[in-house]
Amino acid sequence: YAKGVDLPIGSMNFTYDRLNKVSWINGKNANGREFKIALKEASSGYQSLMPMTLVCHYLSDLVLNSGAETMDYKEQQRLQQEVDKIMEDNKISDTVKNAMLRNISARYRYTENVNVVEEMEQNLYPESQKRVLFDLLSINNRLERNKLVLTTHSPYLVNYVTLVVKAAMIEPQIPADAVELKDSLYGIVPAESIMNASDLAIYELRDGEARLLENYDGIPSDSNYLNQQMAETNYLFDQLLDIEEQIQEA
Repeated sequence: YAKGVDLPIGSMNFTYDRLNKVSWINGKNANGREFKIALKEASSGYQSLMPMTLVCHYLSDLVLNSGAETMDYKEQQRLQQEVDKIMEDNKISDTVKNAMLRNISARYRYTENVNVVEEMEQNLYPESQKRVLFDLLSINNRLERNKLVLTTHSPYLVNYVTLVVKAAMIEPQIPADAVELKDSLYGIVPAESIMNASDLAIYELRDGEARLLENYDGIPSDSNYLNQQMAETNYLFDQLLDIEEQIQEA
């Protein structure tokens, strides 16, 4: 990525100075003035976001651009044995192992990208979480066989997923000549990030058990633990208002 990588939030761009071995975040401030800041001095949100974005885009490009032959089952077994033999040989340095694995990888074509991202919301504002989610979905939609697995503690992400699914329901209903309606839809959810409800599954971990969330007309249910925690805050605030009212009446 010699020319840099566009980040999904804040119209920022990442570049790497090979000579000085410095990672840079480039962008514009609220007044339109350009700035450049070393990644190590940037906010924790960018420090969390940058590695994830770079790795996800790299792996996606690797799958799309691989050009060798597809493996059958026997070839997969043979490949696994070859990789295991390299990894288990303690006489080979990590540098040499990486070179040998790259050599093996170049002989095959990947047919899918199974992208597992853990707690992508870390250090990010809710709006930034939405933009990163849309970016990950756009990567996932590049190939039909791709899969995206997210783990999260963020109630916002579950709600943003409902936007993606609802947009997929609305999109086919828009007349071909209704350009403004399409633009309005894609202004909320980018076209490349839309996902059908049939391709989605949300599991909730409660008491050591993974439970598949129900959906209503294809939309994920808002009856989940994270949403309930948000609702509890409102309930507790109402109780505080009741106490305040009782004080005023006393």
